[in-house]
Amino acid sequence: MDQYEEYLTDGVKAMLETYPTTFRVPVYQTRRTHAVPEWVAENTRENAVNAEIVGQGEGLDGAFGGYPFPILHGNDEQKAWQAIWNHLTRWRGVNVTRRSSEVAVQTNGDYSLVTSQQEAFFNFITRKVAKKIWIT
Repeated sequence: MDQYEEYLTDGVKAMLETYPTTFRVPVYQTRRTHAVPEWVAENTRENAVNAEIVGQGEGLDGAFGGYPFPILHGNDEQKAWQAIWNHLTRWRGVNVTRRSSEVAVQTNGDYSLVTSQQEAFFNFITRKVAKKIWIT
């Protein structure tokens, strides 16, 4: 506990002191990796010098298929908008499909199966890079 004391809450410290032989807090080495295709990294580098927020945060100009603001800059409000746009346009692939099913069971044992499918196409990713995606 002494090694990580500065990171522990008072409640966790109390649990460790009260139950020294049974309460455990596993500590794992962090592995915060993030990989994107090379064309997304290339666009992010270009966005770093070209991207601009339009109006009062309602749009982007000069940013395509990568993180628009890899280096936050400006005043606190501008940085906040940049962080929001980084989140909205983050790399999640070109598209995603999710399929799920639900079953509503009646008291007599009858049931109704409902299956739904959602598909999302991330247009921001493909605006500029569609040529690059299809060339390879």
